[in-house]
Amino acid sequence: MVRRSKAYIAGHHEDPIGLDDIARTMHVSTYYFCKIFKKATGLTFTDYLGRIRVEEAKHLLLNPHLRVSEIAYTVGFQSLTHFNRLFREITGESPTCFRGNTTGETETMARSLNVRNFVPKTHSATATPLAA
Repeated sequence: MVRRSKAYIAGHHEDPIGLDDIARTMHVSTYYFCKIFKKATGLTFTDYLGRIRVEEAKHLLLNPHLRVSEIAYTVGFQSLTHFNRLFREITGESPTCFRGNTTGETETMARSLNVRNFVPKTHSATATPLAA
């Protein structure tokens, strides 16, 4: 049942999912679902769903063309304030800072790769390029 509910959450995390909805989908009472889910995952349903949404948002934040608010609503948050609060609670930084830090690391890695693969042009016809 927990495996099925996790698969359901993974496939529908962008939709408004309520605890009653998922318990009904699993054909159990809300109380029983909460108890079994927390015992199996160590997280409440709400905490688990929030973490899944934040993880998806982290991937989307790598795209600099998407606005943070657009990402929040895309992954299933109904409130930008709640998204920002939960993102900071889980990752330790705001979505904007996360994007800046990740983008900076990506750009640094790209620059270092370009430097390593850079072959200087020479004016001499007899010069050979550096071996890779």
